[in-house]
Amino acid sequence: MGPALAPTLDALADRVARPLDRVRAWVLRRSGAIGRRFIRDRALRVEALALTGLATALALTLTLPVWLLVIGPLVLGIPHLLADVRYLVVRPGLHRDRGWWAWCVGPLALYAITQIPWIGAAAVLGAAWHLRVPVLLLVGAGALTAAAYLAPSPTLWAFLHAHNLIAVGLWWHWRPGPARRLVPVVVFLVVYAAILLGAFDGILLGHAFSSGPDAVPRADVFARLAAGIPAPWDTRIVASFAFAQSVHYGVWLRWIPEDDRPRYTPRPVAASYRAVRDELGHGLLTAFALLFALVLGVAWIDLSWGRTLYFAIVASHGWLELACLVRGTRPGAPLRPALTP
Repeated sequence: MGPALAPTLDALADRVARPLDRVRAWVLRRSGAIGRRFIRDRALRVEALALTGLATALALTLTLPVWLLVIGPLVLGIPHLLADVRYLVVRPGLHRDRGWWAWCVGPLALYAITQIPWIGAAAVLGAAWHLRVPVLLLVGAGALTAAAYLAPSPTLWAFLHAHNLIAVGLWWHWRPGPARRLVPVVVFLVVYAAILLGAFDGILLGHAFSSGPDAVPRADVFARLAAGIPAPWDTRIVASFAFAQSVHYGVWLRWIPEDDRPRYTPRPVAASYRAVRDELGHGLLTAFALLFALVLGVAWIDLSWGRTLYFAIVASHGWLELACLVRGTRPGAPLRPALTP
């Protein structure tokens, strides 16, 4: 499938990248001294990208939260899943580790079929056992598995919300950088807490949730994210999820890629595509492109069907992120070696 469609995929990527790179070059030429500083200073550039993303996520959460929750996953979900595979599996070489397939990928595949929470948690426990992590982390993974077995619904609900925080934690631990890298993390946590504690109730309880697509009613969104929770906490929880999910996508699609690449200066869109293609291969990249097209196509026909299909595809990815976070916190074994200029 990959080799046959490779020329078509490359040609499509080139057609999309060419005008974007022209706009990028035009902006850089006219950005002056400020732009040159952002080009040279990767840490400053990533911080600016992160803060801009946080501000955008908050603005959309306070104005169009239902649309954000419905459209966001359809447009950004599959690309962020591709980033998961790229940075958490392929880059560290886990796809070549047979033990990883047996202890982690096997349970993840079974969870995708059964949707039984303790099986997903068992993948995290299997990863911790296989990678010989410290005893405290192994006990924590075991406790999570036990909780998922004894109280599956509450554990899955809690994990649904907590998993949006995992990417921020991974980014912070993975690329600690200078002290100012803490700024986006602190801002994210402050805004997240402010939403939960009611700082934006005047907007959220007023008109923010009054509009949304007819195919996915507001009640369906609340039933999935805050079932049984009384007002006003239900609105706060749904809004905090909308904000955190948007940030989660931003981390995988902008923060980590910008921070990870070997060169310190920004990379053109065409070069970014070639880097992904060379790392993952045409076969895997084509598979993700077809998945993306399938999700968008089904959603175009019926929005609720598209959402159902997307959630079925990405059912295991949160457990995968947690399993790799366990690996990333093992002393002396970061996910990737430190970058050099």
